[in-house]
Amino acid sequence: MFDNLDESELLDVMRGAQRRERVAIAERLLAAGRLCQLRIRLSHTDNREQWCIDNWEAVAAEVGAELGISRGRASSQMNYGIELLERLPRLAAVFAAGEVDFRVIVAAVFRTGLITDPDIMAAVDQRLARNAPGWNRLSRDKIAEIVDWYVRAVDPDAVRAERSADSDRHVEVGPSRHGLAEFWGSVRAP
Repeated sequence: MFDNLDESELLDVMRGAQRRERVAIAERLLAAGRLCQLRIRLSHTDNREQWCIDNWEAVAAEVGAELGISRGRASSQMNYGIELLERLPRLAAVFAAGEVDFRVIVAAVFRTGLITDPDIMAAVDQRLARNAPGWNRLSRDKIAEIVDWYVRAVDPDAVRAERSADSDRHVEVGPSRHGLAEFWGSVRAP
């Protein structure tokens, strides 16, 4: 298939394939999110606590069947689509243009998930859309760190890292050799 291509042409093929892959993932997620929005809006139902299966689960089952994936994976894809459409539309546009990897989207959606103020969310979305294309080569941890910096700058209470770090505080003591005990743990620096 690639026997007649030289090295630079092979690099071009890889670059083009990567962009098309990003665009395809964005299309799938955004379509799943839009379908979910439409189905829930058209249902005109408010009494969800009485439902055996709510509209979200029904749409997830349909999306899962259509894509040949589990209902849980379909639900996750719907969630990413909704988050991009409703909370991160500028980042969604950059993603749909093939400029950002899905790894960046995952980090951005999760790390901004505790922001509740729409104006703050819009400011973070704009900043993410402007800078995220340069993050494709970064590690997952570095991307999360950068997004956390953005969130911390505008809404310190919405940073996930601090909340999860507090929930993981612990001190443990256990036996060691020669009649000694070891202790270890994770506590706040002060």
